[in-house]
Amino acid sequence: MVAIWGASKWMQQVEDAAATATGVWYLEIKRALDSALLKHFDALAAHPAPDPGGAPPPPFAAPLAPTLAELQRAGFLAHDFPARPPLGSSAALRFLVGAGCPGEGCRIDAVAYSQSPLTSGALAEPNDMAIAQMLAATQGYGGAVQRLTPARLQGTAFSLANPPAADMPTLAPGTVATWAGLDRAGYDKYLRVRDARDPDFQGALSVAGGARINGDAQFGGKAQFDGAARFAGNAQFDAPAQFNSDVRVGGKLDAGGDIQVGAQAHIGGNAIVHGDAHFARNAAVGGQLHVNDRIHGQYLLLGGGATYGAACPDEGLIARGAGAGLLVCRNGSWRGAEGGFGGAYSVNSVFGCRSPFLESTANPFTGACSCPAGFSAVPTSWGNSLDDTWGLTRGYVCIAPP
Repeated sequence: MVAIWGASKWMQQVEDAAATATGVWYLEIKRALDSALLKHFDALAAHPAPDPGGAPPPPFAAPLAPTLAELQRAGFLAHDFPARPPLGSSAALRFLVGAGCPGEGCRIDAVAYSQSPLTSGALAEPNDMAIAQMLAATQGYGGAVQRLTPARLQGTAFSLANPPAADMPTLAPGTVATWAGLDRAGYDKYLRVRDARDPDFQGALSVAGGARINGDAQFGGKAQFDGAARFAGNAQFDAPAQFNSDVRVGGKLDAGGDIQVGAQAHIGGNAIVHGDAHFARNAAVGGQLHVNDRIHGQYLLLGGGATYGAACPDEGLIARGAGAGLLVCRNGSWRGAEGGFGGAYSVNSVFGCRSPFLESTANPFTGACSCPAGFSAVPTSWGNSLDDTWGLTRGYVCIAPP
């Protein structure tokens, strides 16, 4: 009798261990379903229509009823995850999309349920002891169809109609399951790849590599980019900004403090810097450059050209003149940065724009014996040599009107 009793107890311990392991098996599937919900919530919520936000469909042949093998291929389950639990049959999976989807009230539940009930004995009655042991190992996420409530699939954390979906068969008493669920509010707590929402970061953001922003960008605090930075639209920095590599801004750059660029800078529109501007290498600005303090760099090349005497928009602007050096916007028109002096030249009656020794006498400002546009040639000297064959030489100074 003692031997029989001991063998019976040992068999019960074996079954208890198998039931516990079955609960752990289902709990691992629940975690995989959690991950799948986080990654594919928008696509599942919109099913069977495509997601309006462009989220790709889940990689399942039947999006609402994946298989364990598909979860494994998608990386949600380990590739060597057992196909069957220690007790009972393998599991079928189902996503249950709520009636409020894909709107703000959207909720999606997921169940992994046994394809046949967990039974014992010749009459194939539900094995209540094994089911209880299995549910205890699921940390509250397990459930079953009980004999006393066959119209529900329920557990500690959930209660679903049986069948959970209209196109599913009614589950027999003894069917065990594990549950996962996510609603829109919980899903929206996480940022995702290709997320269309504004994250509205309140603290610092660190990016180890380059940064590319396809729209406008605004930074309220200090900004530092160790890799290349590219902004397709406008870029606004309310505090100092430091770029240790290349920076490219397709629109306007507005810096509230100092800006420092360790490599090349390409700005398609206007650049406004309310502090100092430091450029270690080339800086190309397609529009106007406004710097309230100092510009630091080796060279400054102005791409915008202007004509002396023509109207200009803003007082103090600097432009490259057409052969007249730098021009400054003064009193509504472009004037020479050097004052009214536009260079000088001389013309010989025999040798033209050369001396009798064939040296050029052209105006350095124009490269010819002429004045820049808007300047007048004022005669300053004339003379000839003892040898009339060398001709008469007249000298001119180019003066601009005040």
